[in-house]
Amino acid sequence: MNRRTFAAFALLVLIGCSDPRNRPIPLDKLTPDEKKAVGLAMGQLEAEKIEWGEPTAVKPLRPGWEEVMGPRPDCLLVVFPTPEKELPLLGDRTVMVNTTTGKTMISPRE
Repeated sequence: MNRRTFAAFALLVLIGCSDPRNRPIPLDKLTPDEKKAVGLAMGQLEAEKIEWGEPTAVKPLRPGWEEVMGPRPDCLLVVFPTPEKELPLLGDRTVMVNTTTGKTMISPRE
């Protein structure tokens, strides 16, 4: 096997083996509200000097946080890469964002 073929094969193996949960989301595929939520979440992490990398998903906020964050249609959950060893004990690394008020909060982790 020549070097080019080996390099291409190794790259495919690495890509195939990487955890899809930790792949950054393409910003061009997000809605304007989702893009705003990502920007606000990244700003919150930067202000607190937390380095979690690029977001991997944007989801609707889970029920039960309306009193803290506001109405659910305005609120999104921005998910960041989470080490496998943290998932069973603490869950995903997330930031809750209200896209109308600009309020952000790093989600409490169990």
